[in-house]
Amino acid sequence: MVKVRIIGEIGINWLGQKDLAYDYINFCKDVGVDIAKFQLYDAERLLGKDNPYLTDASRGALTRELAKEFKDYCDFKEIEFGCSVFFPEDVEFTEYLGLKRYKIASRSFLDRELIRAINETHKPVIASTGTAEPGDIFRTVGCLRDCPDLTLMYCVPIYPTLCSSIDLAQLGMVRNILTSSGRPRNIGFSSHCPKITPTLAAIARGATTIENHIIKYRSMKSCDSSSSLNFEDYKKLVKLVREMETINGSSQENL
Repeated sequence: MVKVRIIGEIGINWLGQKDLAYDYINFCKDVGVDIAKFQLYDAERLLGKDNPYLTDASRGALTRELAKEFKDYCDFKEIEFGCSVFFPEDVEFTEYLGLKRYKIASRSFLDRELIRAINETHKPVIASTGTAEPGDIFRTVGCLRDCPDLTLMYCVPIYPTLCSSIDLAQLGMVRNILTSSGRPRNIGFSSHCPKITPTLAAIARGATTIENHIIKYRSMKSCDSSSSLNFEDYKKLVKLVREMETINGSSQENL
């Protein structure tokens, strides 16, 4: 079975508290997560001044100073630092940081200016499809022609996502788009479900990259808490994924 890349989406759940951010990074390293990921953005510019989640988003947004601090700490802990960017001018800064790969959030999937800036880095890209139509996905894949290492992530942009709202047959759709574009069939699943079962099912159907939001305690006050796995559930998820990788003959389903 192919090794699964596990992304721990810390996102806004560090709540603007540096000590808590370090707790997340340490946890991700300790349980075997591959990438500890944050988000770099201007909250009001991204969401609008009247957005009901603006306070939480502002609190959990990285400044450039903190992005460097957390990147340095991840380097020290020997875990990859991940950081979603939402504006093209931030790509120059993340290149300065030495970001290893780019994650394109589903809300930014059709932002051609951002896609163009990321394409110019020639670095690996993970892109969440969200509600984008197949034709739009195909065009975006074409715009990332200079980033040969591309993974498309099936994603349901509902917070939280119920199991009944997840259609893993869509993994086949994104795989077919990659195939028709002449790309390696690297597919993944970005989950906003507070349960681990959809992620495990996605791996069984061929996902080689997974992303789940992570929160230390579900009782913490964050607008993302209901879409996240707490430490206990996240540790269980990682353990099961790593066990799946050791089972001989458990090759993932070809859709």
